[in-house]
Amino acid sequence: MTTVKIEYKGKTILASVSDEVADDLRKTGKGLIPIVIYDLCTYIDNDGSIHKFSYCNSQKAKDMFESGSGFTNEQLAKDHIRARKINRKLLEYIAEHNAKPLDWTVEAQDKFFIYYDYDTGELAVDFNLFCKDLNQLYFETEESARNAIEKFKDDLIWHITEFQPYLGAYE
Repeated sequence: MTTVKIEYKGKTILASVSDEVADDLRKTGKGLIPIVIYDLCTYIDNDGSIHKFSYCNSQKAKDMFESGSGFTNEQLAKDHIRARKINRKLLEYIAEHNAKPLDWTVEAQDKFFIYYDYDTGELAVDFNLFCKDLNQLYFETEESARNAIEKFKDDLIWHITEFQPYLGAYE
């Protein structure tokens, strides 16, 4: 038996359920939301190391999940570490290669980004003028974006095509 927390219409209910039901409930959180009380969860430390902890509805446990470092699935935690490292490498590359700040109010200034084309199975570069996408990284020049593809190709393909931000996010 496993103790679970169920929230319904603003009320919290603690219940004991079979391990099979607890496994089904874990899936509803998609690896990001702790569903089962005292469930063994995973968190990412500041140095990128992975640790296990028993989720017990404490403020510290809640803070781990709210800060994006707590997960109910170890593989999801590992994938998030890898994705964060890829993002960091790209940010450092962009900071080194963008000579001036991008100005989103200037339509004449192209801002280049990398995307994956599922029709061709290749990474490609496109540009935006004044529409800034959520979590997209932008390059000052097309050449810089293409060079980043060459330098980080395998990581970029994994991040765009395989990384699941939560369990069951994509087919």
